[in-house]
Amino acid sequence: MRKFLGLAAAGLLITGPATWAQSAENDGADAQPNDTDSSASTDAASDAAAAAEAAMAADARAIQAHVNAYRTGNIDTFLDSFTPDAIVTVNGITAQGRAELRKLYALNFRPGAPKLEIMDSGMSGPNVYLTTRYRLANGGELCCGYSEYTVRDGKIAQIAGSM
Repeated sequence: MRKFLGLAAAGLLITGPATWAQSAENDGADAQPNDTDSSASTDAASDAAAAAEAAMAADARAIQAHVNAYRTGNIDTFLDSFTPDAIVTVNGITAQGRAELRKLYALNFRPGAPKLEIMDSGMSGPNVYLTTRYRLANGGELCCGYSEYTVRDGKIAQIAGSM
């Protein structure tokens, strides 16, 4: 039986580390008012933390848009959430570019395709990850899938996963 590949059709909960900006601010708590080197260092750390948080939030929004596109049941909408040169590798199967992705995900957009539920999500280094399970029409389930997503310019550039 060919396995169904895909993304979660349930809610997406992107989690990440506690606010990095707060920890960066706390690191500079001992700085003296006239200590410009320490103040500049704290400002740079806060700026870097804010940039990292903004990038993480942008990646989470891209993954959420990708999941929402999957939920439409329209493969064209779904494929638009990928970069034109996107690479997906799952269980040793690799597809690159939207034409190959269309073939890879075709079963996910047929009537009766299993529904996916997110069991866990978060950040793994610079990537967003999802852990999913597949719910069959008869109530049975196939467990479990793990995928890491790389985002580029607001689109999915790479997925590496296993089932």
